[in-house]
Amino acid sequence: MGKTPFVDKKLFRLFVPIFLETFFLMLAGMMDTFMLSHLGDAAVGAVGSANTYLGLFLIFFGIISSGLIAVMTQYIGHGKKGVAVQARNVSVFINGGIGLALALILGFAARPIIDALGVSEALRPDAAKYLRIVGIGCVLDALIPVFSCYLRSFDKSRMSLIAAFSGNVVNILFNVLAIFVIKTGFFSGVPGVAFGTVLGKIVNFALCVLFGRIFVRGGQYEEREDLKRLLKSILRVGFPAALETAIYSAAMGVAMIFVGRMDADGFNSTAKTYAQQISSFAYCASFAFAQANVILAGWRIGKGELKSCYRLTRNAALIALGAGVLVELLLAVVSPFVLDRLTPDKELVNLVRNLLFLDIALEVGRAINLVYGTTLKSTGDSIYPAVLALIFNALFIIGGSYLFGVVLGWKVLGVFVGFTLDEVARAGLMVLRWRTGKWESKVLVKDTKEKPIPEEE
Repeated sequence: MGKTPFVDKKLFRLFVPIFLETFFLMLAGMMDTFMLSHLGDAAVGAVGSANTYLGLFLIFFGIISSGLIAVMTQYIGHGKKGVAVQARNVSVFINGGIGLALALILGFAARPIIDALGVSEALRPDAAKYLRIVGIGCVLDALIPVFSCYLRSFDKSRMSLIAAFSGNVVNILFNVLAIFVIKTGFFSGVPGVAFGTVLGKIVNFALCVLFGRIFVRGGQYEEREDLKRLLKSILRVGFPAALETAIYSAAMGVAMIFVGRMDADGFNSTAKTYAQQISSFAYCASFAFAQANVILAGWRIGKGELKSCYRLTRNAALIALGAGVLVELLLAVVSPFVLDRLTPDKELVNLVRNLLFLDIALEVGRAINLVYGTTLKSTGDSIYPAVLALIFNALFIIGGSYLFGVVLGWKVLGVFVGFTLDEVARAGLMVLRWRTGKWESKVLVKDTKEKPIPEEE
């Protein structure tokens, strides 16, 4: 039986467009941060705090989108592309409904939410404005991943990249207007930056939908699955994966409360925002290798080539680890030269640099976690990573942040120590789980026989 074109795709061919797409999506947040630095460090801290808590609400979308790519790639590999289209349609309906509900909540309750979560007093007004505007547009955050995964699963990653790039161009252009041109009114300052973020997402979403219609043409595939069984498969992967994200986000939220209470002027919150925005370049590389591996593994699992996934995932993890650490090291070295142009506060620059050097160790664990953890979840073995998150996020992100940050007085540096311990501990256990092979009994498409590993593997 001949191989489909999907299975012949190599890791780097998938990695490049996914990396660039992820980079451009993150660039929106980076540009918000760096351009807002012209308005002052308080504006940076306010937007960073708002984005942290926005993530607490966006985890609901992960219930569907986390399971979607696993279902689509495995059915595509199995030769049932119509079921992948059906899965997308179900996901649009569910995520769209959740997105509308959350948009209403954030639109009406942004300020009470910011007040309740302990954001520094100096940051609250701007944080609430940003959260309200971006929160209203969160329905786009619900739908963009669905259509992006749809394009990737059908080997149209370049189209998803073009959509993300176009959206970010729009966002950056509007940021320039809001900060440097428009001096007063709704479209200036922090509210203007928030509006630019939403406008960029609108462009991204519209292009993803358009490209899906043009290049995938889902209507030509007639295969269908029982709707209940399909939804069960999506939720089987998606619910534990979203639960893991919820646990992580909640732990990060508690850590942010610690940070917020350490300094009323928002100094530590601002340092954390700068450090995490800069280090997201390294995250991009690891995340892209993880996503590329998930697609390749899904196609192979659908074809019954389970054994070939072991070497594929090991190689992806090693490459992601090397790339992530190298990028993080470079970022730590050059960070003072970048930050000197963004803020006059030398103490802040030195603190961010130290956080980035510590983040090198964090990146070791994160790269391995992303590849092995994401692949485990995509096979159907998604409960194990959620259990690890429950244990180690509580132990290290919350407990470690309190011990090192509050008790020992290391403040945000201590919080990053807790983050690092969490990532490294979970990474080792993810690798052990993968090597046991228990995930093979949990794959979503099981009515296939194991096939030999291709010669060129």
